[in-house]
Amino acid sequence: MKTKTFTTIFAILFFMAATQTTVAQTACLPVWGQDSVKATQEISLYREFFKQNNFKDAATHWRYVFINAPGARQTTHLDGVKIFKSFADAEKDAAKKAKYVDTVLMIFDKRLECFGVDGDVLGRKGAEMVTYQRDEKETYNVLKKAVELEQNKIAAFLLYYYVYAGVAAHKKEIISTDELMELYNQVTQIIEKNVQGGAKGADKYAETQGTVDELISGSGILNCDNLKEIYSKQYKENPEDKVLWNKIYNQMRAAKCADDPTFIEVTEKLFQTEPDEAKARVLAYAYIGNKNYSKAVTYFKAAADQTSENDKKAEYWLKVAELQQAQGDFESSRSSALKAASLKSGWGEPYLHIGDLYASSGSKCGSGTGFESQVVVWTAIDMYEKAKSVDGSVASKANGKIANYSKYMPSKEECFFRGLKEGDSFKVACWINETTKIRYGTAQ
Repeated sequence: MKTKTFTTIFAILFFMAATQTTVAQTACLPVWGQDSVKATQEISLYREFFKQNNFKDAATHWRYVFINAPGARQTTHLDGVKIFKSFADAEKDAAKKAKYVDTVLMIFDKRLECFGVDGDVLGRKGAEMVTYQRDEKETYNVLKKAVELEQNKIAAFLLYYYVYAGVAAHKKEIISTDELMELYNQVTQIIEKNVQGGAKGADKYAETQGTVDELISGSGILNCDNLKEIYSKQYKENPEDKVLWNKIYNQMRAAKCADDPTFIEVTEKLFQTEPDEAKARVLAYAYIGNKNYSKAVTYFKAAADQTSENDKKAEYWLKVAELQQAQGDFESSRSSALKAASLKSGWGEPYLHIGDLYASSGSKCGSGTGFESQVVVWTAIDMYEKAKSVDGSVASKANGKIANYSKYMPSKEECFFRGLKEGDSFKVACWINETTKIRYGTAQ
């Protein structure tokens, strides 16, 4: 009997020593309640059942500890949440389920009362409120307070719940679009500081950025106007922030904001530090949108250099050819088209392009009307014929062009007057400088 009494006293002293720091911080006094021996026994009993996942029997003894000695151990609150969450998740009756959820949230409140306001604990309560779809305004305010308390120390997963709650509150018009955008900026900056600072779990924060971006994208607020306003300001304040560069690139690209000056400048910086095909292609099309064809040519060439696939290289060079045509540089355009053709065998499009160059050269090789301007059509038809000879898939297109331009060739009378015979060779001068075959126009 004496041994048992000694063991019990020792257990009480052990628990008191183990929780000395916690006791000093708790506001729930007396810490062990009116009967410390009974509290110690009930802790031991509920913990045995708890370890066996026998939550039903554990709950009976846990209740005594929670009601009579809630300030003794924070573990009591952690275990209680797990017990009553399991009851809530298993319950099919909505009313009973709601009561179990109420108990879970009440456990968090008691823990905060006993051990002081703690941002992490408050955030975890908010996460449960999100999980069990509690009032959007209250949930949002709880998580907002948690982030305000924890600042950059807030757990990565709680940032996800905070944004989730913000999106839900925005949907119910509890918070404005500006407030949600500010929330998004706040969360993004917290993530950046943890990732850049090499904080413990930095990879978790980086992963959270992706899930947060998805939530915000789904809210519909990530439109170009909002992004331009946010990132133009952030970029001016931190123009050398590489993490910010990537965020601007990924989000504004997804929102199709390629014409934005900040986006273009950032993408160029990223390309200079980490060149790749995708960024070069994005920049090329961005500059097409801005009608800066010279820059677009530069980046299509860069995209071709960045890929090892000849078919892709060919397509980029044909884009270069088209832009050079738009700039009026027909000779360079022809050279680029021939390069495209050399990279992708059996492809007729480059020859169709050259044919179009020749067909539209009337004003370059003559006055725009008359014999000198008409003979360019002979060289154009040569290219259309070549296009369909190497690539049957363009035959219909080539034939349509031949039929269209044939009526613009010099007439039989014009050729006779000049002593030119159908089928003979003829050198078309000016920039074309090609030998072709004389044909009579169909519009006789």
